[in-house]
Amino acid sequence: QKVEISLTLQAEGALVMIEANEGGAMCSIDGAPEVALPLARVLPPGRHEIKGTKQGFKPDVKIIQTQPGVEVTVGIELDVIGSDRPTRATIEPGEHDSDLDSERGHGGATKVVQAQATGSSGSSHWYIWAGVGVVVAGGVAAALVATQPKHAGFDPTTVCNGPCDSIIGAP
Repeated sequence: QKVEISLTLQAEGALVMIEANEGGAMCSIDGAPEVALPLARVLPPGRHEIKGTKQGFKPDVKIIQTQPGVEVTVGIELDVIGSDRPTRATIEPGEHDSDLDSERGHGGATKVVQAQATGSSGSSHWYIWAGVGVVVAGGVAAALVATQPKHAGFDPTTVCNGPCDSIIGAP
């Protein structure tokens, strides 16, 4: 005899996939012993700290907030010791992050809520490089103007085929 059974499954945790920009990286979740990356784990709902490490690189710590049934991808960004990129970010599930939702085909995308930069060489600040670009462009323009030949013997009667009504910028 056949019996039909209907089941309703409730997710108890979130699928968290952790990747790193450097091969050989390790990570620790909520202070547990380190494991090699990449990694996929089901984590209970709530706040979790993920710390990525590799010898010779600054550690990267991500704080995530998980919800049952949600997939979260965490990217560990390890920078060589001495660089000045951000090293700490807080990530939470986003409700309406349309770019990531459309890539995955469902909700539960993540978004960066807070970032804290460390180091201060200033070389990665766009406004410094924009200022440098303006100074360089101004120098090039000045050099071009300075090296243009002068119009020797400017004669308004030859330019206008007779007397000109007005002359702008003429000697």
